[in-house]
Amino acid sequence: MNIFVKNRQKTVGFLRLIILAVVLGAVGRSWGMNSVFATNSTLSMSIDNTTLSLDILPHSTNGDFAKSDNSTISVTTNNYSGYTLSIAASSSTNLAGNNGSIASIGSAVSEADFSADTSTAATNYNGKWGYLPSKLNSSTNTSFQPSPGTGSSGHTLDITSTANATTPNTYTLAIGARVDSNTPTGSYSNTFIVSAVANLINYTITYNKGNTTDTVSGLPNNTTGTISDPLAGSTNVTLSSTTPTRSGKVFNGWCTVLPTAGSPDTCSGTTIASGGTYNLNAANDPAITLYAMWKSNGYTISYNANGGSGSITSQEVTPGSSVALADNAFTRGNYYFKGWATTSGGSVAYRTNQSITPTGDMTLYAVWGSSTSQTLYNIVASLTRGNQTNNTNATTGIKTNPTKATSGVWTYNAST
Repeated sequence: MNIFVKNRQKTVGFLRLIILAVVLGAVGRSWGMNSVFATNSTLSMSIDNTTLSLDILPHSTNGDFAKSDNSTISVTTNNYSGYTLSIAASSSTNLAGNNGSIASIGSAVSEADFSADTSTAATNYNGKWGYLPSKLNSSTNTSFQPSPGTGSSGHTLDITSTANATTPNTYTLAIGARVDSNTPTGSYSNTFIVSAVANLINYTITYNKGNTTDTVSGLPNNTTGTISDPLAGSTNVTLSSTTPTRSGKVFNGWCTVLPTAGSPDTCSGTTIASGGTYNLNAANDPAITLYAMWKSNGYTISYNANGGSGSITSQEVTPGSSVALADNAFTRGNYYFKGWATTSGGSVAYRTNQSITPTGDMTLYAVWGSSTSQTLYNIVASLTRGNQTNNTNATTGIKTNPTKATSGVWTYNAST
């Protein structure tokens, strides 16, 4: 920031505020004068005018006030919890010149009071400067503020709580000063740092019993923490190693999507084991729910069509128990079903409805035979009867007392 102050006899000075724009993160830090980006982040800030300056020519014994043009600051981020925008002095809060310095106003003052042509204004504000941010502590500001201090004694301009990756938030800064002819001639300046810092993200991982109305014991407590480095893009979080229990079922891991009632052990999202690692993205909602997946605590017999079509429901078997294998419900054009194999290319090991006692999960594969190579047996049978004589009633025409000719025999002929 530089101020040039002039009076009727000589040049008294020029005031210039130099703004150094900074985007800060735990991983990356970039410095620049117009547009700056932090390493591995989507937090960016640009300042259209990094040098604010004004000329002052006192006209009265009470002194005169001047105000600079605005500098516009634009900030965007996809960080879920937003950012904090602040300003701080690089060293001193005074504007230093060759022949002295201009001190900051002591408290906030309206522009009307700062620029008033009264003896009170001269007494309170002559030889002082202040800056005018459009926001201070996240509220709209219309008064000139005292110089921000250094480091943590700087001023917070705005704290956002949501991402704004596509629409920049904009702010303005201006400076003002009041001097009289007693101000030594010279050029007065100082450097102030405007910084945008990604806000930390507090996350909560909740463990849900999954798609069941059964009682589930031992659900882990919520996993909570802070993403201390949002600009890194993501953070690995270690899940609880506690494993829940459910009568008649075995825990099969966590899923980021609620499993369906028909497939409670199948995850359509991301599967994570107890004590495993979950990757939290700083751009996403940090409130995460993980759903338990469950499978039978017995053995499962699954059926594979092995080139055919159709479906057969899997069978659940209690360890040590026997079960009759399912009827075949698969079909395959130009093939006939022969039995079940334990591998996709294996030979028949079991027939339908055969009783077995499994010792673990099984997948049985349909074995198919080609109809074109099948031997078909066609049996043709005929009965041949010998001649017989019949007595016929002449009046009624009804045959009575049929007798078989002694030479007549029944014969059976078969061919294949």
